[in-house]
Amino acid sequence: MAALRPGCRLALCRELTKLHEQVISGSVEEVLAAQGFNGIAVALLAMSNPLGIILTGLFIGHITVGGGHLQTLRYMKEIIEVIIGMIIYFSAFSLLVRDLIARLRRARAQRADTAQEEER
Repeated sequence: MAALRPGCRLALCRELTKLHEQVISGSVEEVLAAQGFNGIAVALLAMSNPLGIILTGLFIGHITVGGGHLQTLRYMKEIIEVIIGMIIYFSAFSLLVRDLIARLRRARAQRADTAQEEER
């Protein structure tokens, strides 16, 4: 744990504490499966940016807690997981589209610069 950045240490300690509390109240398999899924989604959406990981973790935590509140409205747990998965999927897709548009703009600007140099 000494090789981690201070912010990562704090996040890891918080997650381990939360994991310990969940293991006491439930089965280990249920807890670890959700932690792994959420961790992968957080890392991908944040693009491994430390600040992005914090914000994305809060976002995914928020929609997960909101999904828990949907159960009080008699929605099935599976439907809630599908909705959360779609939100994460479309969030990642919007990042992909943004990067694709930026790449196309750079290529277009590079072609325009090359054409201007050839005219001279």
